[in-house]
Amino acid sequence: MVARGSTIALRAAGTRVSRRRVARLMREAGLRARAVKLYRRIPGLHGFFTSIPNRQLDRLATGPDQGWVGDITYLKVAGA
Repeated sequence: MVARGSTIALRAAGTRVSRRRVARLMREAGLRARAVKLYRRIPGLHGFFTSIPNRQLDRLATGPDQGWVGDITYLKVAGA
């Protein structure tokens, strides 16, 4: 399915073209489709998060404003 997206775009623009023709023209021009990276597994990440205790699970909230949580987000900055 190298030329699928290009074929759909050309057909939407009103050009009568087949998938095989688009694939052949792309091959002759040296063009390749860019693959989408959907998911990247990071080894050891699950073990890291399960090793940190969740202290909120042990408490029972009987009213509002009794359980507060926070999040620390790490952003990598160039030059730092």
